[in-house]
Amino acid sequence: MTFTAALALAKDLAILAALGFILWYVTHAEHNADQLKDIKANLVQVQQNQTTMTRWQQEQTDARTKADQALDTLTTRVGALNHPLIVRVPGNAPATVPRGASAPGSGAAPNTCATQPGSAGAVRQVDIGPMLADIERRYGTALINCQRLIDSWPK
Repeated sequence: MTFTAALALAKDLAILAALGFILWYVTHAEHNADQLKDIKANLVQVQQNQTTMTRWQQEQTDARTKADQALDTLTTRVGALNHPLIVRVPGNAPATVPRGASAPGSGAAPNTCATQPGSAGAVRQVDIGPMLADIERRYGTALINCQRLIDSWPK
């Protein structure tokens, strides 16, 4: 083989290698472009997810703050109820019946207890203020916690 023939062979091999590389690049470049599109779409989705998560965390923080303020208000309001709430009941508790069960025309005032006929005994006073405050505190706290859960639910 002569030098010119070897040189022509090397040139032909270089051309064939360049054509093979171009053919390989064209077939795989389309696949790479699809991957790049997928990666860009994934990045957009990740950014949207991050924005959504940030909004949800802010909603939960706002719900907790609102619930804490409501609990403070409830505690202050219930704590301010320190005046006694006196109810007068007969000395023997079984002798009392609710107002609705008293005899018609008995003259008992609404929201009071009427004594059964024939019962006698001393009337005692009971302070139900602390019990009512406790009930308001427990049920108010439960309602505030329910509202906090509703407010922190993702929108």
